[in-house]
Amino acid sequence: MPSARVGSTGVFTSLGRARRSGAADTGRCAERASFQTLWLADVRGDLSALTEITAATTEIVTATAVLSIWDLAAADLARTWDDPTNRMVLGVGVSHPSMAPPGSYRNPLSLLENYLDTLEASRLQPIPCMIGANGPKMLELAGRRTHGAITQLVTPERTARQRECSDLPRRWPPRSRSSPPATRPIAAVSDGPISGTTCTFRDTRRICEPWDSTTGISPAGAATGSSTHWSPAPTRTRSGSG
Repeated sequence: MPSARVGSTGVFTSLGRARRSGAADTGRCAERASFQTLWLADVRGDLSALTEITAATTEIVTATAVLSIWDLAAADLARTWDDPTNRMVLGVGVSHPSMAPPGSYRNPLSLLENYLDTLEASRLQPIPCMIGANGPKMLELAGRRTHGAITQLVTPERTARQRECSDLPRRWPPRSRSSPPATRPIAAVSDGPISGTTCTFRDTRRICEPWDSTTGISPAGAATGSSTHWSPAPTRTRSGSG
């Protein structure tokens, strides 16, 4: 079964906001608005909303942006990952030193690579995975080990430079959505490693009307200028059960 792909247009909100509005309703709203991916931040180890949203929708992909390795052990994640619709993507990262137990935040690159090793060794069916990355070494790891990188709070110009660091192959052209001028981007996600689509606060506000808490998608819960590059993950030998 092919793994989920994040598509060319996505929207970003927090798990808490989605829960307050109803996770299933948030997913249905995003899908009606023609978004291809719903990115959930601040999941704090709770991945149940991803399953809930995909069960309530028909096409939209749901992804974490991003899960901290300190919030859920890799072995536990591998055991509890529940994706019967094949429309979930794991965005994972090392987060910040303040999130880690004292003295544990050493060599973030190795920490994340070990996390990926455990995930792969614990399951026969791999989890579609992307890395929250901005620095060149993390971007290189994303290109080498996963489907790609999630870069948040950066400009499209910096995204273009980061894409070169990750060395992801350019396999799919971007599909753009027109947006009104003088608006701030909340997400730029691509069908491949070329980032070219920008969703704006005003776009989301218009297509999710009425604009109130029932949508679950709002500027307060959105990241400015987050960009995502997607590529088929390298084939690796996996062992274990899952």
